[in-house]
This record gives sequence, structure tokens and C-alpha cells, in this order.
Amino acid sequence: MNTPTGQLATLPARVRSGEVRAIELASVALRRARDDPHNAFVTITDERATRTAQRIDSMLKSGVDPGPLAGITLGVKDVHDVAGVRTQHGCLAFADAPLAPASSEIVQCLEAAGAVIIGKTSTSELEFSATAENPVSGVTEHPTHAGHTPGGSSGGSAVAVAAGMVDLSTGTDGGGSLRIPASACGLPALKLSPNRISTQDGWGLSGAWGALSSAGVFTQDLPSLWLAYDVLLSAAFSGPWSDRLPSLRDAAIEGVRGPPPRVAWMPNLGWADPAPAVTGVCTDAIDALTDAGAIVTELDGFEMEDPALLWTRLAATGTRRWLEGHPARPDLSSVTPALQMLLDRWGDSDDQTLATARMEADSLRFELEVRLAGFTALLCPTTVGPPPLHIDAARARWVRNTYFFNLTQSPAGTIRAGSTSSGLPVGLQIIAVRGRDLDVVRTMAWVSEVLPRQGMRT
Repeated sequence: MNTPTGQLATLPARVRSGEVRAIELASVALRRARDDPHNAFVTITDERATRTAQRIDSMLKSGVDPGPLAGITLGVKDVHDVAGVRTQHGCLAFADAPLAPASSEIVQCLEAAGAVIIGKTSTSELEFSATAENPVSGVTEHPTHAGHTPGGSSGGSAVAVAAGMVDLSTGTDGGGSLRIPASACGLPALKLSPNRISTQDGWGLSGAWGALSSAGVFTQDLPSLWLAYDVLLSAAFSGPWSDRLPSLRDAAIEGVRGPPPRVAWMPNLGWADPAPAVTGVCTDAIDALTDAGAIVTELDGFEMEDPALLWTRLAATGTRRWLEGHPARPDLSSVTPALQMLLDRWGDSDDQTLATARMEADSLRFELEVRLAGFTALLCPTTVGPPPLHIDAARARWVRNTYFFNLTQSPAGTIRAGSTSSGLPVGLQIIAVRGRDLDVVRTMAWVSEVLPRQGMRT
């Protein structure tokens, strides 16, 4: 197997060798963030970035290793706290909130590993949309197709990486918010099973959406993705699972060197017909995988109604309770009327209603486990449609393939399968049952080895 070295390994090696200084990398990233034509950044942390980069260079002069991510430039989704910086959550309710008293644990971990924070990236309001627009910073543009959404809610982070402004950025995935913008921008992404990585913020609160959501990152390439997650998983900040994951990089190598996977292919999950452009690209990718030796079995979609309302009840109730108890005392009257209406309608669940909703989600997880018995992973289109124009992005139809796998607490990733005739990226989603994160990693690695050789990646 050819074992490529990703950007997140190459750059720190250059910094350690003295070929380039961390302050030079930070200066370039800060300039790109200031000149950002895509509106991916909400806040730029000039002084902090300069100070951190200078410290890394000083450590290296003194013979001290700054960490595996030495000099890597980092964007932080504006739902993750950075100590001393205001976190706005894409919502005017936090416009006058106190500065964060500490950094979120995922941010602490990456910074301790040598990453240099360049700034905060845009998110949809309170993460409740697959778009990248909010009343605080406006609209974030697609990195290659102006006028189209880059997806959300972690759209700013995806754009910052895809456009080469930073090397690494943080995100969250409570309904597809890593996978959707990654697919839209042509990046790989991985949502781990819940609690693999801490969701604790700088106020000591865990994520509002509980087991629906997982913290994660964006990178340009898969080897870098494995490295970033290995850094997070090896830290004291990783989640409470007793079976802590071993190296994802090692699992990826095992996946490529091992036998072809046995996968289920579900072109339609059952509640949303994919657009022909998406179906065509993903079907061609499945044919290429089959030709390369994968054992592929096509499955019918699930015989159920769209679980969007179940997801909405759980997410809205979690958000409303989180807002009401937040120590920053957000101004709840400043939530936009449309989102306030959604929170009022779906976010007032009592404990019994919430417990019933969680039982319904558990039943979906059990059904998925039954359907995937004997398979390494399930493959399906990441999104139902390619990233639409901004005017159509708020309509959730194009992203109806992701939130089901948050309800089932499944690990799920996406890699680029190809492009539409207009050049918009199309993602192939790879899913396993809860706790089988390494099956997703192995399958993503194997698939990524096949598709470029078949000319599927453009």
C-alpha cells in the first residue's frame, strides 16, 4: 500500500526542520482570513495567533517539541469557545454575552498539540440549518461556486479549509453539520459515535443536543483527518467510552491492506428521492467499487416516514433547555422569529415526551443494526441533492440523508465520489452501527484508494 503523508504531518515536519517558521504560516493564514472573499470568518484572532506562533518558534529554538500539530493553522467553529473571545453561535442572543472564560476542550486539545488559532468561523444560527448564513455575519459563499451554499451548519469551517485559508478547522455534527458541508465543498469528513470526543465548552457545559451530536474537524485530505482525530482521541479530553479507539491511521492502513469490504448500498433511504445528478455520480462510484472487488448488496430503503420531526423535537428541546440555563445569559428575545417559532413549537417537550422521543430514536438504531447485520458498512449519497443556490438552501430537502444517522448514533463519514456536470462536488456517505467507528474508517480508506484510480474524483 502507498501510505500518503497528509498536510497535517508535512507542515509540522517543515516547521520542526526550520524550513518554515510557525509565525510565517500564521501570517499567511491571517492575511488570507482578512482578505476572505467567502465570508467564512466571524472573528480573527490576530494577537493570539501571533503570540502562539512565536511561542512555537521559541520552543523549537530551545529544543522543545511543541506537539504533533506544530504550526498548523486552525479555524474554530463559532460554537466552540476560545478563552477570552466571544462565542456568538450565529445568533444575536449572544451579541453582548461575556467573553468565554475558557476554551472548549476540543480547542484546548488542538492548541496544546501545537495548532495556531486564526479565528472563529461562521455557523448557522444555533446550528439549526444546513446553510451557512446567520444574522451575525451574513452569508458564507461556496469556495468554488459563488451563489451556492457550502452547506452547514459548520459551513465556515469547511470553506476555510477548502479555500486554503487554514489547514484545520473544528466542527460539530448534530444532524449532518460535518458531513453536509464537507460533501458540498469536496472534503472528507468523519462523525464519530457520540462521546468519543468531549463536547464540553468553556463554561463547563456539554453539547445541547446530547447523543445526537459529535465534535469533529475538517482537513484537506484523509491522512490529515486520521492524524487530527488521533490527536483528539489520544488526549485526556476524549470522551468517556471505556473502549477508547486505537489509531485511526492504523485502522485506515488495515482497511486498505485487508480484503475488500462487504457493504450495503442504499441509493434511496426511503423518504427522499436523490437528484439524478447525485444518483448518477454515486452509482458510478458503486460500480467502480464493485469492479475493484467490493462485495456490494443493494438494499431497499427503510419503510418509515421521514424522521425529521423526531430529530427536530430532540434538537429543539435540547437547545431550549441549554439556552435557558446558559451562564452567559443570552438575550432570548433576539433569536430570529423563524427559529423562535420552531423552538416554541418543538422545544417545550416535558421529560416524559422527551423520554418517548429517545425511545423512538433507539428503535431506529435497533432497526439499522438489524439491517446491517453481516455488512461492514452502509453506503448512500451524503446529500440528496448538490449544494443549491442560497435562495433554495433553507429548504431542507437536499440534506435529508444525514440526520437519520444522528438519531441512530452511528459513526458516519463522507468522501468525494465525483462532481456534477457543473463541477459541484458529490459525496458518498459511509455508515456503520454505533460503536463500530473503525469499520467506517477502514471502509473510507479502502474506497478512497479505489475512486481516484477509477477517475471518479475530479
